[in-house]
Amino acid sequence: MTWQLLERPRETLVICSVDTEEDDWEPRRDGVTAHNLSQLPRLSDLMGELNAPVTYFVTHAVAAHGASCRVLREVVDQGNSEIGAHLHPWNTPPLTESISPPNLMLNNLPTSLQFSKLRRLTDRLEDALGRAPASFRVGRSGLGSSTIDVIRRCGYTIDSSVMPFYDLRPVHGPNFVGAPNRAYCIGENANALEPQDAGPILEIPVSSAYSRVPFELWDAIHRRLGSRVGRTLRLRGLAARAGLFSKIALRPELESVKDMLRLSLTLIGQGSSHLQMMWHSPSLLPGSSPFVRSSAERDRLLARIRDLVEGLRQSAPVRFVTLSQAAESVAQKGPDRPPAPIRPG
Repeated sequence: MTWQLLERPRETLVICSVDTEEDDWEPRRDGVTAHNLSQLPRLSDLMGELNAPVTYFVTHAVAAHGASCRVLREVVDQGNSEIGAHLHPWNTPPLTESISPPNLMLNNLPTSLQFSKLRRLTDRLEDALGRAPASFRVGRSGLGSSTIDVIRRCGYTIDSSVMPFYDLRPVHGPNFVGAPNRAYCIGENANALEPQDAGPILEIPVSSAYSRVPFELWDAIHRRLGSRVGRTLRLRGLAARAGLFSKIALRPELESVKDMLRLSLTLIGQGSSHLQMMWHSPSLLPGSSPFVRSSAERDRLLARIRDLVEGLRQSAPVRFVTLSQAAESVAQKGPDRPPAPIRPG
């Protein structure tokens, strides 16, 4: 299947996505639990009140946890939310590689191993949840050209792994500086930084940019302030506190509602086709993520989500949708094109 971009919708589409994953923040393979999903009904009730559907990107560890799957099935069956696939390479079988910093990024693994892991994850999700995942997001944003090819060959047409203006090369990941904040197609050349008007993969990035435009200028300054001297003098923090500029992502675990609304309105003004906020399911269970250590912090997180959703509705013409609904609104499907056979990596 090939996507063809349409004209920008008159209203901005807003996607709420949750990386629905195991409790263990540090990568591990033994004793993995997924108790945080017991808190998912709390989130589901909130999003139901807000009339904001959720896209749940689910890992293999969650799909292998029977009680968590039952909770997730009940939550998805209650509304118009949907399931996506979320691949943590360190605990998605086959587990033939060692756990090491480079191997935490899927893009660094051999192509054949990437394919085997995604095939196992996809089958497990469909068996455990009774529905095929509609989209894909790789753990830690470890997306490479070989990964894009694997996604396509495993039957996915929608990806949401890109974080614009994030350079993950220091942690063995990709560089997303230069990626747009709008939805775009990835063509046959499988380069996530070369947007196309048509292609087999539709990329719908998580929204991230700067508090001021032009983004490219402030990104260059931000990277300059990140030099060794800049880090020593904490120049990025000084610039943010002085109100000069800051890098912002629509991540309520990290950002204030004021900053997220500021970024959202800037992106809408720049013509972005959508906004996408994301957070992690372990943050619903205090102590399971570095962002939420207490019940009070969890309540503040949920309050930020509520305030952001309500603030967007009051500030601009927006429509809340799942990721696949967003895809259908910004692009149309062309004829199927069979993927090429997988090549050993």
